[in-house]
Amino acid sequence: MPTSEAEQVITIDGPSGVGKTTLGRWLADRQRFGYCESGYVYRAIAYRTLVEKIGEGEWDERLAEGLTVTARQPPPEPGLQEVLLEGRSLDIEEELYSPAVDERVVKVATIEAVRRVVSRVCRPLVERGRLVLSGRDAGSAIAPQASIKLFLTAERSARIARRGGRIAETSHREELESRLLSDRIVPSPDATVIDTTDLSQEEVRSLAWKAIAAER
Repeated sequence: MPTSEAEQVITIDGPSGVGKTTLGRWLADRQRFGYCESGYVYRAIAYRTLVEKIGEGEWDERLAEGLTVTARQPPPEPGLQEVLLEGRSLDIEEELYSPAVDERVVKVATIEAVRRVVSRVCRPLVERGRLVLSGRDAGSAIAPQASIKLFLTAERSARIARRGGRIAETSHREELESRLLSDRIVPSPDATVIDTTDLSQEEVRSLAWKAIAAER
């Protein structure tokens, strides 16, 4: 990727419930960049393995076949991010966030072949630049060439509150993340780490914007 394009890619990483989506959309809109959550792609792959009954031993790069993603577009041409399977847009709420997908997606994300699939699907957006990409390892694995990398973190109590206080659901998801993805959810050496526990949205935005300005 040419330097000019790399400078137009911002990654935001961190565990669930730290505010990646809220910050990512704000940054993208402010700069008129596209916005993409790699988590949607992981969920689309988990969905595919379920509906097509693909066993874990068959999880390889063929999972990328017919799978594409479009970025959320900023004003004045707003449009939500879409993940398409064989040209059909998957329903984010009903298909990508179904209980069955919730149960499988963390395990799917531990498979190296699946991670390569996600990188392959997101790569066209990254190569075009003018993109904010959020996820658990967007800066370390999907777009390591990005010149601006942010990593959000927060204490468990704050993360539960942001997810609507669903303690049982959040605890189960955290347990899976901790057991299966602890070595993946770590900041890149060149990332700016922001602890959002006691910060308002405005304060998080201010710190993120200062970090971006310092890199330019």
